[in-house]
Amino acid sequence: MKMEDLNIPLVIGAALVGGLIGLYFYGKSLKKNGKSQNSKSNDGVIKVSGADLDDLAENMKDNAGAISKVGEAPIAIAGSEETDIARADCAGKGNNPHSKPTPDPEAPSWIIACEDLGDTNDYDFNDVVFKVSHVAGERTAYVTPLAAGGVLETNIIYGPTVLGETHQLLGSDKKADGSYPMINTYSITAQGQKIPVTVPSDFSMANNMGGFAIQVVRSPTNAQTITGPAPGLAPQMFCVPGTWAWPKERVNIEDAYPQFANWSANSNNIEWYNSPVEGSTIK
Repeated sequence: MKMEDLNIPLVIGAALVGGLIGLYFYGKSLKKNGKSQNSKSNDGVIKVSGADLDDLAENMKDNAGAISKVGEAPIAIAGSEETDIARADCAGKGNNPHSKPTPDPEAPSWIIACEDLGDTNDYDFNDVVFKVSHVAGERTAYVTPLAAGGVLETNIIYGPTVLGETHQLLGSDKKADGSYPMINTYSITAQGQKIPVTVPSDFSMANNMGGFAIQVVRSPTNAQTITGPAPGLAPQMFCVPGTWAWPKERVNIEDAYPQFANWSANSNNIEWYNSPVEGSTIK
């Protein structure tokens, strides 16, 4: 499109009359006001503003507020603001520079919770809590640390890869005595960042909790790796879908979730995680 002497014949509308398509051309000269620019010196972009835009828009009422060039999609005019109309944006979905992209759907998520000392301590399952988010078929999953209720070093592991020490991922380091502080077990005080993890195309959390594990370091020479439980055994680690409120510090999970014991013993009450006792969990 060229603007020779600022005199532009434009197609301003199309109407159906007796089954025939009539094309109407707007041949009115745009008045030079210092804001119109020649598209040749503007990389194919026509800038229309001020009185030019008002004058043009007034003549576009029969074309639903749009102008078009033969063979191309209509170009929307937004208010009286200066509007850049690039040739590359004038086809298909690219004809509206003010449109907002459709947001991506939220990825499904799961919560993995771990008890670092098994059933020999408080059994509150808040020693390591993290979220896994993943869209089926994609090659990247995301891990977000949520809580670290133990005082021992605990590492989140995927396959052979150590993703990080849980307390450190939540912003805390060891204390002077060599132990770690408890994080997010009385209230939420720290926010973990998402960690990208490369996964296979057939990745599934239903398959051995996606391949995630926890390493508990009890001493420099004693480290234990915790994975999903065998059927019928008391778990040290489990996975639930969606969001989950983990028990507060020193609240046994069977007190926070009365149906947990039945589920862990014989896999009944599979939705036990939806029925917490009020005031017993971190929300």
